[in-house]
Amino acid sequence: MLTVNSISKSYGINTVLDNISFTLNRGEKAALVGPNGCGKSILLRIITGEEPPDSGHVRFSPACLVVQGCNLLLLDEPLNPLDLPSRAQFEQALKEFEGTVLTVTHDRYFIDRYATHIWYIENGEMTKLNK
Repeated sequence: MLTVNSISKSYGINTVLDNISFTLNRGEKAALVGPNGCGKSILLRIITGEEPPDSGHVRFSPACLVVQGCNLLLLDEPLNPLDLPSRAQFEQALKEFEGTVLTVTHDRYFIDRYATHIWYIENGEMTKLNK
């Protein structure tokens, strides 16, 4: 569904993402975690085409997703603006969602409830954490 191959991104001498690769298959739900400013949101912007990578590429086609009937959500800190009742409704809807999800979040409780994968980004590198 979503394949990221050797994505790198730097701003001047600051390398934010260094040779990041992963595949997110249909129905998987992954959380991107790491310190503030480590490149999580930049990676989402590269995936959506809002920002170009310095190198590497993303195999992602919205038209292909529609034709194949795939659902993909890319979420950047989705819980921040929500009050408790709205958060409960959001979490229930996400639990019932059968599609693929990639979320940037710092909320460990939220991650534990929904994520099938946890990917940690720091110093430009991505590490898969055990759930």
